[in-house]
Amino acid sequence: DGAAAPAGERAAIDGAAAPAGERAAIDGAAAVVLAPATGAAPLVAAVAEAEAVPVFWQVRTSDGRLSEGWVAVVTALEHAPLFGWLAARLPLRRLAPLMDPLLKRSHRLDAAAADWLRERPRPAIREPWLLTFVAFLAIGYCALWNLHTVPQVDFDLKEPWSQLGPIFRLDQKWNMFAPYPLKEDGWYVIDGALADGRKVDVMSGEERAASYDKPARVSEQYPNARWRKYMMNIWQKSKAGYRLYFGKWLCRSWNEAREGDRRLKSFDIVFMRERTPDPGGAFEVDRTTIWSHDCFGKDPPKGPRDD
Repeated sequence: DGAAAPAGERAAIDGAAAPAGERAAIDGAAAVVLAPATGAAPLVAAVAEAEAVPVFWQVRTSDGRLSEGWVAVVTALEHAPLFGWLAARLPLRRLAPLMDPLLKRSHRLDAAAADWLRERPRPAIREPWLLTFVAFLAIGYCALWNLHTVPQVDFDLKEPWSQLGPIFRLDQKWNMFAPYPLKEDGWYVIDGALADGRKVDVMSGEERAASYDKPARVSEQYPNARWRKYMMNIWQKSKAGYRLYFGKWLCRSWNEAREGDRRLKSFDIVFMRERTPDPGGAFEVDRTTIWSHDCFGKDPPKGPRDD
């Protein structure tokens, strides 16, 4: 394209030989053809008058080979690190007669899309003063809310101001990270007794005595993350009211699938609390019974035991 052909030879453009003195139009692009400089034949330069349309797909490999059109697309696929091995084994180059006309027609779509997506001057945006003022109040409230959550700061949001956070979802908590991460963890043991007096492991659902040893994987005690969150919540004193309903659910779940002496009579929910020691220290484990439940008793179950 625009390069001089050797003397005595015709210029080859896009695979087609162009005779000297004739105009050459390749894909509508302007091309210069040089005639042979022999004898009295003058040097002739002919330029196509058609509007220039660039070739959309061109790929030049490291060895200098230039590919255009569909062959260029296939060449790029063959050099892809993920699936190049697959593209090299498929007969994709044979589709060139079918795909090249589609790629050429896509030039019109590319031009239309480029015109539609071109950068346009943006109108000046003026924020309403009321919206800016409300945003300023929200940021200020978030700062005060975070301030009152710091134990070392003697500041507290009084009602009704403290109710605005939950209403507008501006309330925030950072206790997962500050002032320090959790300093204790643990696992559950639900030690149950059947109607015939046998001991069972209610936590796992197995009719064998429960073990108080730490599981190899504590996370496997829970079916999913929601159950893990629920169980860690009922350990807290503030969520102690949910232990009664969890106990009733355990009774129903066990006894619906069993009859007679295999029915669950009572159980204790025990939390094995493991304190995180200082670096180099030994772990300490405390056994705490947080709930005792009687599945057949007329009296309400025993209240929560908290230390």
